[in-house]
Amino acid sequence: MEEVERKTSRYLKQNRELVKETAHRLIASTFFFETDPSRIKHVGNGFRCQGRILCRFVDRSDNLKALGKFLQAQVRGSFEPYFTIQEQGYPSEEITVPLSEDTINAMCVRGNLELDVIEFRENKEFSPIHMSLCLEDNSSSGSIDRSFPISGFPRELMDEHRQPGPPRTTVNSELRRDSSGRRVPYTRAMHNKGSIDEHDLDALGNLTLSPWLTDLKNGSNMFNVSPSETEQVYELEG
Repeated sequence: MEEVERKTSRYLKQNRELVKETAHRLIASTFFFETDPSRIKHVGNGFRCQGRILCRFVDRSDNLKALGKFLQAQVRGSFEPYFTIQEQGYPSEEITVPLSEDTINAMCVRGNLELDVIEFRENKEFSPIHMSLCLEDNSSSGSIDRSFPISGFPRELMDEHRQPGPPRTTVNSELRRDSSGRRVPYTRAMHNKGSIDEHDLDALGNLTLSPWLTDLKNGSNMFNVSPSETEQVYELEG
């Protein structure tokens, strides 16, 4: 076991950029975009779409407040984390949606994500739309800011409007995957069709977690993790 811990620690030290990239991808995936079907209009040679960027964490939850603190730590100088919206094939028409200091403070203090309605234009009905989150300012190094897709993107919003999918479920709800691999809310009927028995899951309660994982399970300090703390994820206690 000590050999496994040493190899894990060495891997993390040698791959810090990969660990950071993975963390940023996970952060981006906590956000999603919800269109307002009544505000999608055919305008001239294209379409105009409205909607909001929302968070999967429940309002006023500790997780959403912790997410706000993580975003707050990314604010450096004049840089603020921001979202980008771009229609594939039209890079010059990219728009940005900043996560302002006031917005982030509201997340930290009240646990609310309060972003204005977003309006943008699509030139083609079936063009994929890319929505991403940028968490780091790379302008000082001469490279472009790197961003990561929010949940569900890229996708064709106009096609989705014609065939609306099921409503999204917040992360505190139980989820299972259907036969196509899509996540759907868990119901008792699904349980009766042969899903994992609740008593089987109770055995997991006998596992002993490291202190850091215990905090993570309880929802505290979920994102405010330093590289040295990240290594503790791999600690095992007897």
